Amino acid sequence: MFCTVNRQSRVNCPNNQRVLVCDREFDFLFRPTLAKPEVVLYKPEEHGQWEIYRSSDSRFYVRKLDDELNVISHHTEQETENNQDFAFAFESHLRDFISKNLSLIGNLTLCENGIEYNTDVGRIDVLAQNENNEFVVIELKLSRGEDAALGQVQRYMGWLKENLSESDVVHGIIIAKSISKKLKYAVSVTQNIALFEYSMQFNVSSVSL
Repeated sequence: MFCTVNRQSRVNCPNNQRVLVCDREFDFLFRPTLAKPEVVLYKPEEHGQWEIYRSSDSRFYVRKLDDELNVISHHTEQETENNQDFAFAFESHLRDFISKNLSLIGNLTLCENGIEYNTDVGRIDVLAQNENNEFVVIELKLSRGEDAALGQVQRYMGWLKENLSESDVVHGIIIAKSISKKLKYAVSVTQNIALFEYSMQFNVSSVSL
């Protein structure tokens, strides 16, 4: 459907074969999961900012932007077909998985209202606490973790230290499909921030009676 912001096939509509940023006037539907055809009303504050862009091969694709208008993901059927190491389709899927499996990254406990935790300086993807009751900010990137993510995490850490934390120590974690070398260098001289890369595999096996 041409008005569903995150549907790749919308670029087949003549009106959408151009570079544009989606808005609620003309792009008012959102597909919560690629596995089902149901759609909901598009809410940029909940579903993120989406756009249609022209790639280097001169074809049009749909992609999602982060809150500073830096690309965090794009998805095509061909990419999924050609890669054995898959990525999450939406940041909300990665967020929900991480929040339910915090033990994968440490001895952490999800804070109350710790998913999309609202602050005066933005929303924290996942907010947790460690065994010492110190806050842990978890910032998620679907694809590549760039060094701009470091500023986001530090902003949230600073706000927590000033407003909520009873400890002088606040931790940060950045999780992405891949971590850029620039981000690795930046974090190497930064205290209390750790980097993680996620991967996921799809396997099938035969079943018999």
